[in-house]
Amino acid sequence: MTTSDRPKPRHVQPPLRQPLAGLWKSTVSALIAAAALAGCDADSAGQPFPDFEGVWSIDVDQSSLSCPQTKAIGNDGVVPFTPWAAMPLPNVTTGTVTLEAGVLTDLVETHGLCAFNFNVSKNQTSATVPNPDPYTGGAAACTIPVSFVSDTAFAPTPALNQFLGDGSRVTLTPGADQLSFQLLAPEKGKAPAAQILGSAAAALMLTDSNMILQTLPPCTFSAQVKLHKIAKP
Repeated sequence: MTTSDRPKPRHVQPPLRQPLAGLWKSTVSALIAAAALAGCDADSAGQPFPDFEGVWSIDVDQSSLSCPQTKAIGNDGVVPFTPWAAMPLPNVTTGTVTLEAGVLTDLVETHGLCAFNFNVSKNQTSATVPNPDPYTGGAAACTIPVSFVSDTAFAPTPALNQFLGDGSRVTLTPGADQLSFQLLAPEKGKAPAAQILGSAAAALMLTDSNMILQTLPPCTFSAQVKLHKIAKP
């Protein structure tokens, strides 16, 4: 028998190498997939509407309160008034609106006097205040203590001083889908922009010269606000 005729030794694979290698690859793949899925779930759960969520700075706030059936307020029954800007006076634009993910609604306003809730539309370009309020089961409403700041305008009473006020207040009650937060078309090189538009029924109570709190005839609140985003969620 020649050397070439001798049977060649058969290469024997180590018994556990292939199973362990396959198990390792499967484990790594599973961990990567789980991490990716967890990341997606965390993002979708924590920030379901990132275009809306964040801090918005007010550029222009021309919101007003209209009470044409009474002479208790100046300017023929129309005065600047807003629950968002620091002072509802012409050319004063300080203030922010902060929107975060809600529990029973898509969004909730977490910085401001009213903390309105919003549900995002199907096209995800606007969000409206629902009525009734899912948290209370009653009408969506916000009561704001007010104080006169001039002969023709009054403003929300600062929070620290509201208990020193005379009881004057405005209660805003937006109907279903009456008040909306709307995203504007993006512009290259500019921060995301939005606007708050709509209306709400307004119940105004003012203390008269005899220090008696009087309920005025029904009024209407009109929102007209332009904003740009300054912080992401």
